Amino acid sequence: MLRCSATRALLIAPIVCAILAVPADAAIVTYSDPLAWQAAVASFSTADFEGLASTGGSTAYSNSSGLTLSGIQFIGLTPPGSYYLYVVDPGYATRYAWGSGDTLEGPNSAWQSANPGYIQANLPAGTTAFAAYVMTHNGAAKTAGSVTVSIQATGDTASVSTSTSARTFIGVVSDAPVVSARFQPTSASTFILLDDFSAGEAAEPTPESETLFLGGSGLLGLWIARRLRRWAA
Repeated sequence: MLRCSATRALLIAPIVCAILAVPADAAIVTYSDPLAWQAAVASFSTADFEGLASTGGSTAYSNSSGLTLSGIQFIGLTPPGSYYLYVVDPGYATRYAWGSGDTLEGPNSAWQSANPGYIQANLPAGTTAFAAYVMTHNGAAKTAGSVTVSIQATGDTASVSTSTSARTFIGVVSDAPVVSARFQPTSASTFILLDDFSAGEAAEPTPESETLFLGGSGLLGLWIARRLRRWAA
């Protein structure tokens, strides 16, 4: 009987390991505080767009290749096939002066209203965290508007409300790799601006999370041991 019990244990062990190894459904956590986001991230790199536009001018990247910085590819797209992406110096106009240097400008929400434009950030492999500062303007002045952030790999979305007085931060941490993220202005006739875009890897689970996992594993182990004792009886 003992040999039989041991055999059953050997057969069940791989099944238990497989169950414990199955990840939960992908989920994201969003942050409005840059320090809180940084505390949840193990490492990251930042594209700040500095030095790409001449003083008081702009540089166009309005094509299918867009702009790649720090391993992140930015594309300004108005579907189905129109491109609009610029890096703009703050001296160009007051709507670009946010006290942070050059900014990345994408399409206006009014263009191709059936398929509003957006900036898409294609992220390096293994990215599980990203963040950016978001602003909007109407072509003449800074505006307070709304931007939708869509995560292509998970299907999750988040909304950002911009301000006329300061940049708005949004940070995202995911428990699954993020392939790309789209930033789409949703207020009427607004352009979107991005600045200081960061991408990296989320930190390891907190000790509390690991404790809960180990506690659940322990309970499952006790249940299996009890079943084995019954089979051996």
